[in-house]
Amino acid sequence: MPLIYAKARLSEFYAKKKGSPPVIYGVVVEIYSPDFRKSTINKIDMAQESALTPVLEKQGFSKEEIWKRIGRENDYEDQKNKFLKAKKESNNKERELKIRINEILKNPTKLY
Repeated sequence: MPLIYAKARLSEFYAKKKGSPPVIYGVVVEIYSPDFRKSTINKIDMAQESALTPVLEKQGFSKEEIWKRIGRENDYEDQKNKFLKAKKESNNKERELKIRINEILKNPTKLY
């Protein structure tokens, strides 16, 4: 049987009330059927790639600063090295998540 690949997207959802720090109110992993969306990664996908908030925080960014940078289209040019480190570590976290998702898909009735 040939291998079939699917495209997936990991998103963090932020909310902020005036006078309060930003809060991540949800993390969603979307897995798209190859019948719905081709698994090929395109320029738009690449432009949307960022680093995970907990990893950015480990690099010294506060949620407030991350929130402001999101509003500036994820502009980290002034902190490029820290951002690239966070992005690399985020990729490792995403690989771990991919392994876990594959385990769940192979055994959907198993309790995790």
